[in-house]
Amino acid sequence: MSKLPIPPNEKARLQALDSYNVLNTLSEAEYDRITELASIICETPISLISLVDEKRQWFKSKVGLDVTETSRDLAFCQHAIMDTARFDVEDASLDERFRDNDLVTGDPNIRFYSGQPLIDPNGYALGTICVIDRKPRVLNDTQKRALKILADETIALIVERRQKHELQYFEKLFEVSNDLICIAGTDGYFKKINGAFTRVLGWSEEYILNTSSFDFVHPDDHELTQRELGKISAGEPGISFLQRIRTKSGSYRTIQWSGVPEGLTGNIFGVGRDITEEQIKEQQLAVSESKLRAFFDNSQGFMCTHDLEGKFLSVNNAGAAVLGYTRDEIMQMTLFDIVPPERRPFMEAYLEKMQIDGRASGPMSTLA
Repeated sequence: MSKLPIPPNEKARLQALDSYNVLNTLSEAEYDRITELASIICETPISLISLVDEKRQWFKSKVGLDVTETSRDLAFCQHAIMDTARFDVEDASLDERFRDNDLVTGDPNIRFYSGQPLIDPNGYALGTICVIDRKPRVLNDTQKRALKILADETIALIVERRQKHELQYFEKLFEVSNDLICIAGTDGYFKKINGAFTRVLGWSEEYILNTSSFDFVHPDDHELTQRELGKISAGEPGISFLQRIRTKSGSYRTIQWSGVPEGLTGNIFGVGRDITEEQIKEQQLAVSESKLRAFFDNSQGFMCTHDLEGKFLSVNNAGAAVLGYTRDEIMQMTLFDIVPPERRPFMEAYLEKMQIDGRASGPMSTLA
């Protein structure tokens, strides 16, 4: 038997096959019906849905064989996946590519083979649906057409299988997410919500779905909400805004919304993040910074900040006045400019300790 060919896109083809998560899965009736139909229509004792991975051909469904896989070195399907057209061998015992093949010289004694490649939507040949006989033969036009239709149905099942799995992953993410995820209409009603709505707002799912969203929105945010929904209606690709929503307890949570339109239905896919606690922390930080700034500016002593080279980053008015400078003048100077020359080694040691330990203390003499 001649050396087996390898598709030029083999690496990408194998990645595509792996992405469908169909290898080594259990038997499924939908696939078994296809192989049974192929065997009946083509009048062959053996029919297979064969997927070709790196080292083997694995049978997702089979009629007339007991094994679940064979080595790729023996696979007729290896030749079939080299093209998108059907691959036929009328008599393998007379074909130099296959006459020494163990599957020809021994069980199941293959003579006839016809394999229709399973081409996914991106053009990758994942394997074949094939029919096999122990005697030489050819398919008629009706059988050839039927095999092509069954191949299309098989690849549709494989693609649909992945889509179902992806939908299951999405549904899990939808339910466990801490963000509010919804499908909403431009009429102001939610069509579908995830569990975060009830956890964050306290209302039941039934109540939220049967109540206009404007009943939950803070009155001062109604105009903003109407304006943002209007952008979607006007054709904008997405919106992002803050909105205060009333909880069952009567308090309000601040939600940061991002939404995109769904073209076919006109609905809005929305994701909302509860940033109430973040806002509270920001407000507390702003108050603390304001108090610190007031203390810094009004202190009668010398206060400043500087970098690790000694350059001033800030200084209070009283401190600048103590040194005999304005604040603007001090901001053009460094610590070395305000200490006597003989004290500069101490200043260097201070900055070095700050760089190593992150803190330092001690007296500082300044120029009068």
